[in-house]
Amino acid sequence: VNTTLDHSDWVQAMQDKLNEFEQNKVWRLIPTPKDASVVGLKWVFRNKIGKKRNVICNKARLVVKGYC
Repeated sequence: VNTTLDHSDWVQAMQDKLNEFEQNKVWRLIPTPKDASVVGLKWVFRNKIGKKRNVICNKARLVVKGYC
């Protein structure tokens, strides 16, 4: 079974997004406090398509699992 992590284009898209977070200083990783609940995250992947129906780039987004 192929996964997203088997494709270097998607791995690069995820790394680009994480680098963007670091560059913009929008988050930082901290230890979980004992009295806090952890909110889950997941990656959402999408291809950006050009006028000729070809893939221009791969986009990766990190989103919160709001239903947890």
